[in-house]
Amino acid sequence: MSKRPHFSVDQSKSKASKKNPKKIKKQRSNILTPKKIKSNIKQSALRARQQYSNKNYYTAIEGLGDALGMYDDLIDQLYSDKILSDGQRKDFLSQFQREKDKLDDRIEKIQDKLVEQGDEIAIIDPQNKFAPLITTRDKIEEFPDVEDVIGNDHMKTSLLQNIKLAQTNPLIAKQLGIGKNYLMFGPPGTGKTLLAKAFAKETGINFMNIESANVLSENFGESEKNLKGIFAFARKNKPTFMFFDEIDQLAGTRSGKEAGAETRVKTAFLAEVSGFASENEDVYILGSTNRPWALDPAFRSRFTVQKYVGLPTPEEIGIMTKRMLENPEFQEDLVKTKDLDYDELGQLMKGYAGRTVTESIVQEIRLIPIHEQIAKTGILDLTKTRPITMADFRKKIKETPKATSAAELKKYAEYRTEMGETLDEEEPVVIDTRKVVRVGTSSRGTVKGLYKTMAGAEDAKDKRGGRDEIYPVKGGWKIRRPKKKVN
Repeated sequence: MSKRPHFSVDQSKSKASKKNPKKIKKQRSNILTPKKIKSNIKQSALRARQQYSNKNYYTAIEGLGDALGMYDDLIDQLYSDKILSDGQRKDFLSQFQREKDKLDDRIEKIQDKLVEQGDEIAIIDPQNKFAPLITTRDKIEEFPDVEDVIGNDHMKTSLLQNIKLAQTNPLIAKQLGIGKNYLMFGPPGTGKTLLAKAFAKETGINFMNIESANVLSENFGESEKNLKGIFAFARKNKPTFMFFDEIDQLAGTRSGKEAGAETRVKTAFLAEVSGFASENEDVYILGSTNRPWALDPAFRSRFTVQKYVGLPTPEEIGIMTKRMLENPEFQEDLVKTKDLDYDELGQLMKGYAGRTVTESIVQEIRLIPIHEQIAKTGILDLTKTRPITMADFRKKIKETPKATSAAELKKYAEYRTEMGETLDEEEPVVIDTRKVVRVGTSSRGTVKGLYKTMAGAEDAKDKRGGRDEIYPVKGGWKIRRPKKKVN
């Protein structure tokens, strides 16, 4: 009977000077040969069996998971081996796959046993990989307060009232059709994530921040497992806020062209969301998206409360700016200002998202005097830094693009009116006509055709030096044009 081939080790790692055999021995001892890996797999499986006998089921699952990972290492070595023939490699792969399948079966049996005992969290990865997603109630004090998130006051109050009603009177909330699935949509950088954290702090419950990367996996069937595991983890740690950031990446419109894995994830997600509100009184789903029109209608209908989170008003921008520049916690002379008009700054930054205002404009302007002083003297002396002026803001604003274009704002307005929302008359829908011109009027239900982009936008800049604002009014739309400049 011929000896089973033993696939080789990477010889480049074990080469050493022939004059130093001790070095050769040391290098070879650090290499995990197939024989060593098989030995480690056997030990992990034995430990898992012992833990199972002691009813330490999660530890047993973890040990079997380690063994599965070692099989993957073996397979990687198979593909890098240069001595084995294709036939030998195929035999080894078949053998390892059979052994992996046996380990998978053992894991499933342990999980089934846990489910029978009423422990739904058994489907979660035994290494507890979802734990970093949650911020428990004892730590949410670090989150912002609702009033600290500037802007969208009416939306904040309305949504928070719905959440509190569902939390304190779930039966009444259900009868009124409020449910526990909420959706925030709007331009990027308007504070949707901050609001979600503030709501969790206000209601005093755990908070899970879930992104598509926490769910999606390249491995077959792993995405669905991750999704079920996340929901099970939330139920295990209730009361919990489940915040799905950019939810359209998981619940986008389904089509016949998408891969089977995408369809399975969306189907699993829809099943969880659909049955969630009726089965749990202490878990709430809050989704956010910059593209609400990209959501699958079946998902969208599950969110009984949908709120638009819009751009800040000039007044709110002025408040943001003042708060960042006149922070009472700053040490003396850290930020100095001279003749700043916050009302005027709000108007200058009108149309910018809150994140752009705070991170791309104000934050960088705060550093300008410090960088200038270091460049000039080589050291930092706060007593000698110059104050921030209106000229700094005018220059920075001119250099900073908006995160949301006029065309995108128009699309939000179209979506909101199509969904039956009545827009406030004082809420600007489309701004900045330096790149657009009016081409016609429109009914209240849509702004399609109201504006069109001009070819050669550089030549289409507003000669009046201002910006048009469009407001919904009864029977159509009203355009407020800025007054001509008087020289």
